[in-house]
Amino acid sequence: MWAEVSGMKAGEVTTEELARQMVKIEHEEAGERMSMEGMAGKLGYYECLGDYKLSDSLTRKLRSVTAKDVMRVMNKYFQPQKAAVVRLQARQVQADRPEGRGLGKHPRVVNPGGRRQARGRQKRRQPEPL
Repeated sequence: MWAEVSGMKAGEVTTEELARQMVKIEHEEAGERMSMEGMAGKLGYYECLGDYKLSDSLTRKLRSVTAKDVMRVMNKYFQPQKAAVVRLQARQVQADRPEGRGLGKHPRVVNPGGRRQARGRQKRRQPEPL
């Protein structure tokens, strides 16, 4: 992953790539506003941020971003020493129903200690040190 980030930081962001990404973002924004539900969600989101009119001002600010701005931000934030690394490790969980049958609305699992628990009430495990 860091090799890809280094490659991005070493290269220049072209005006064509920047324009393509801006069109993509504006298209997604417009698509979200095509329904009344989408429009209500957007206006509600921006109202929670302080003012529903932020939607328009953020679009104007997006259009003013330059390739130099993108490079400056990449160099500032995309650094290995500033990264937070999360390691997900799957653990095996057995359902108490025979294989091939549905688990139902609230499946029960058997944890390593053998005690049954509903999925939503499992105890949180402390992360293992790296």
